[in-house]
Amino acid sequence: MRPPRPPGVPAAQRARVFERFWRADRQRRGGAGIGLSLVSQIAARHGGSVTLRDHEGGGAVFALVLPAADP
Repeated sequence: MRPPRPPGVPAAQRARVFERFWRADRQRRGGAGIGLSLVSQIAARHGGSVTLRDHEGGGAVFALVLPAADP
């Protein structure tokens, strides 16, 4: 049996995860807090979006949606 997965992104932090340079844990080393902001901006510039939701068994799911290319 697998150990339970940790919870995803807390509801209070969800709106902030796509902000530039925002990090939930500033004490943790590594990363600049810009990755999800870049993903969101690039998706928007291509007519798409990125969303965040809880995963049933714990954790989080990020979905990147882009429009189909014109033939």
